[in-house]
Amino acid sequence: MAAIAIPTAAAAAVMVAGAVNMPSGAEVSAETAPVTAPAATLPDAQPAAQADAKALRTAQKQGGSASHLTGHLATPKPKPTAKPAKDSGYSGPKNSKASGQGGTCEASMYGNGDGTDGGPTASGETFHANAMTAAHKTLPLGSVVKVTNKSNGKSATVRINDRGPYISGRCLDLSVAAMKAVGGYSAGTINVSYKVL
Repeated sequence: MAAIAIPTAAAAAVMVAGAVNMPSGAEVSAETAPVTAPAATLPDAQPAAQADAKALRTAQKQGGSASHLTGHLATPKPKPTAKPAKDSGYSGPKNSKASGQGGTCEASMYGNGDGTDGGPTASGETFHANAMTAAHKTLPLGSVVKVTNKSNGKSATVRINDRGPYISGRCLDLSVAAMKAVGGYSAGTINVSYKVL
């Protein structure tokens, strides 16, 4: 086993400490021999590490996994904690905190040539104009909402997966499919009532 060398800063500190305790008139030399600590007894881990490194190189060359190695070279893959969101339709439990909330307001439509179709939503999903979804400013993402067109009584159930609308007085941005379902496609904006299911 080789002796462990003390770093230069530590050696300098030892030298300064020694100079403080030296009798007056003694000379201090800037050139000193390297200071070494007594030999330590450490477990010999080198053969195991070399074997793991060799096995890793072999596995990489063969395009395989190195998860069988005895060292800490393999990293476990995280297990998903939730199912990935679907791009359309409702796929989860009802949101009991928002259940029963609702109101009346003006709703608009988005996804019809405005550049949003195929883009990201606030929930992380891809927006599809042909899905039964909507945007609301504050309802929890994933909330299921019944929307009714007040002028014709037609209703549709949508899932909130985005934020908006950002025009004063409007409370919902309906996808093209949702707006068609409530009979407001040609109008662009309609008065609706909505209720969280």
